[in-house]
Amino acid sequence: MLEWLAKVPVSFFAIDEAHCISEWGHEFVPITAAETIAQSISEEAIAAFTASATRRVRHDIIDQLI
Repeated sequence: MLEWLAKVPVSFFAIDEAHCISEWGHEFVPITAAETIAQSISEEAIAAFTASATRRVRHDIIDQLI
């Protein structure tokens, strides 16, 4: 997937159920791929959505994506 995305101009990156980054980020390989992709584009071009994140989880999401 990362090889394919390297060939595609990504101008905006949206993550749904972003609380999974915090809950599974250290154990779940696809989340690591999302972090890698997010880090390759501008911080302003990332949106992470979740309806169930606590304050701690929100800060963890930010830390992992930036």
